Amino acid sequence: MPRLFAKVAQVAPGVKLCVQSPAKPSDEQLLFLRQLGAKCVSVGSTPDLRTAGYPDAFFDEVILWHVLEHLPDPRATLMEAHRVLRPGGRLIVAIPNFESWQARWSGADWFHLDLPRHLHHFPLRALRRLLGDLGFEVGASHHFSLRQNPFGWIQSALNKIRGLPRNGLYIVLHQRSRREAPPFGRATRCLLLLAFAVSAPFALALALAEALGRSGATVHVVATRRAAGRV
Repeated sequence: MPRLFAKVAQVAPGVKLCVQSPAKPSDEQLLFLRQLGAKCVSVGSTPDLRTAGYPDAFFDEVILWHVLEHLPDPRATLMEAHRVLRPGGRLIVAIPNFESWQARWSGADWFHLDLPRHLHHFPLRALRRLLGDLGFEVGASHHFSLRQNPFGWIQSALNKIRGLPRNGLYIVLHQRSRREAPPFGRATRCLLLLAFAVSAPFALALALAEALGRSGATVHVVATRRAAGRV
């Protein structure tokens, strides 16, 4: 994850970088960013950026990486990001895209709905409009995530098969990575893993197609805080 942040952010010596994500990066992950020269701090989604108490215009960059959908008041967090950014500072916001091809095809079975953890969902156009209303100059939107989007196609398709556990493949992979007890019977686990292996190339192709169509299932938007006096 920190390597991803290093790619999307302008990590350079002396840059003051604030990273907020649902899973707070570890000390080792923050060390990687600091070794690139960034003066990096991290806050989790609880407490969020609003309660961290940073001074005005303190950061050069703020990253809100899949945070807004978890918060009860995402607008207030964006306003706080505007306050703590210096004029001309960059904001990077990643969210599930509620108007994506994947979301529309999947409907209630969409993996990235992630209820009840996700409290809000944004169409990309609504997020861009909100950022503009709050004093940001909205720049590029990026529509491809190898980590998120192909898997979203696979799990959403599996969610449409009645009889399989909802988000079962994600649960199996997550539990295995944490070396926890398997949550389902052996036959179900094998079926889910087989489906994963068989469908992965097709899911990657779909993710590339939706990125080319500017309709990524998850997106990140780059914006800058307008200088004082600009509208």
